[in-house]
Amino acid sequence: MKRNILTALALMLIVIAIGSRIEARVMIPDPGQPDSIMVDSVYAVLPNQAIIPVNFYNDQDLTAIEVTLRHNSTFLKIDSFSFVGGRVEQIGLKGFVEDDTSITIFAFQADEAPISPGTGLLGHLYLSYPGGTPAHLVMVDSTTTFVNLVERGNYFSTGETSTFKPQFKYGYVDIMQTCCRGSVGNVGYEDNNLVDIGDLTQLIVYLFIDLTIKLKCESEANIDGSLDGVVDIGDLTALISYLFITRGNPPLPLCQ
Repeated sequence: MKRNILTALALMLIVIAIGSRIEARVMIPDPGQPDSIMVDSVYAVLPNQAIIPVNFYNDQDLTAIEVTLRHNSTFLKIDSFSFVGGRVEQIGLKGFVEDDTSITIFAFQADEAPISPGTGLLGHLYLSYPGGTPAHLVMVDSTTTFVNLVERGNYFSTGETSTFKPQFKYGYVDIMQTCCRGSVGNVGYEDNNLVDIGDLTQLIVYLFIDLTIKLKCESEANIDGSLDGVVDIGDLTALISYLFITRGNPPLPLCQ
């Protein structure tokens, strides 16, 4: 517990120090093409944790990034943010400060090279919610807060005297009672919810090739509508029939 408190205090001091430097800089228009922060939209199935990718784009070297996010749900709690696999993973001075509904994420160049131009992952935002949470749609948006009189928001910096606000695209978390959406058949669990040869391939791999993989949503693979919900060769037969014999008529069963 003591270590956690000291870690939180250290991160807070870093954020305040970075914020003080940002506040001392001159705000300028975004040079070149508009830089941006993009929050993905995801589905989350009760009672699982929601994990949201946050991405960013920049067309010039950056020396500092600050992103402040919030959600609008009374049920969700912000747990943490992970930089693993992201574009700033190798930056030494980075972290986050959060409460239940908002989080400030930062990455600050120290001895490393600046963050080079490009587009991709900043990291993943982790949220949790208790059992019994009703199905609902949660917006993850930007916000402006104040920590010890220092404004927290969305800022990109290119140097000691150049700080600007990037564009922002908000996202959603769709909290669902079941992972199945509409009708069955989206075995690959793609966002477009279309049923195609890719889903057939995924089902064949699951049943006959790699018995260790797990389907993202078994309810989507219950294509024959069996009451026990077991995914087996009957579901494969039903999907082959839908794609190549009846060609979509009749439609696939609705989710149970």
